[in-house]
Amino acid sequence: MVVRDGLSPDASRTLRLRTDRWDVEFLESAGAITSLVDRGTGTRHVGRGSLSPETARQTRPDLGLGVLVRTHELPHPMTSWVEDYTWLEESILAGAELRVVENGPVRTVVRADHRRDDFDATVFFTFTHHSPHFDIEFEVTWKAEEP
Repeated sequence: MVVRDGLSPDASRTLRLRTDRWDVEFLESAGAITSLVDRGTGTRHVGRGSLSPETARQTRPDLGLGVLVRTHELPHPMTSWVEDYTWLEESILAGAELRVVENGPVRTVVRADHRRDDFDATVFFTFTHHSPHFDIEFEVTWKAEEP
C-alpha cells in the first residue's frame, strides 16, 4: 500500500492511498474520503466521474465518506431513536487532524481526529491488503451540557 500527499483542485491538502483494490483520496481538513475508486472495475463509489479542472473545483466535500454531520433538533416527546424537527445541519469540513497510524503489509489505517467545543470524535479508516472490504469506525465523546 502506498500513501502520498497531494493538493486538491482548490489547493486543500489531500492524502492519497492506493491498495490492491482501491484508489482513495482524503481531504485532510475534513478527515473524510472524497474519492474512492475500485481499481478492478474503475467504478467511482465516492466523488465524481472523469473530472475536468473546473468540475473538480466544484466537487462537494460534504458528500464525502466519513464526513461528520452535526444536527440540531427542536425538542420533541420521542426518544433519541427518533430524529424529528431538525432545524440545523452542519457538515464538519475543517479542523480535522488526519494521519496514517499504520501502513504495513497487511493493512493501512488512517485516523482523523476532530476536536470541538461540544464533542471530540475520532474516525478510523482501515483498508486491508488484498481485500475488497474496508472498515470505518467512529468514536465520539460528547461534551455538551444538558439544556
